[in-house]
Amino acid sequence: MEATVLAASPALLVARGAPGRRFITADGVRHLATVTLEYFPADRWYNLLSYFDGASGALLYHFGNVLTDTAWDGQALHYIDLDLDLRVTATGAAIVEDVADFRRNARQWRYPADVRRQALIALRELRALAARGAPPFTADPYPVAEARARAGQTVWT
Repeated sequence: MEATVLAASPALLVARGAPGRRFITADGVRHLATVTLEYFPADRWYNLLSYFDGASGALLYHFGNVLTDTAWDGQALHYIDLDLDLRVTATGAAIVEDVADFRRNARQWRYPADVRRQALIALRELRALAARGAPPFTADPYPVAEARARAGQTVWT
């Protein structure tokens, strides 16, 4: 199994991604050397993945994907990635990524105005949460971050 559910509630699903798991991109399949904690808050148009060094457990960065509302059926997550992202470094610096991809795909796929608006609202919310520095937007090492996630100590719970 490439990901394990650590906590699931009506408000939040948290999974742990194992080192070596597949990551599929437009350029092909890669295998991640990192451990991830993956947060899927209910009724939000984003998820958050926290990447940790597989050997030391040190936080590398957080990565927020703007996406359509996530549906969890008990076995799989279903959503559409809207190609608008927020990377937050271990020092708390937030960098918006892939704005050009989002704009191009919104035109090409004719995203309705409410989808474009909701995506920008989600990006603003992610930026505000990161600026607050509340869990999981911390530089905690993996064992501390996992304990917080299992205990429901996140900005969504």
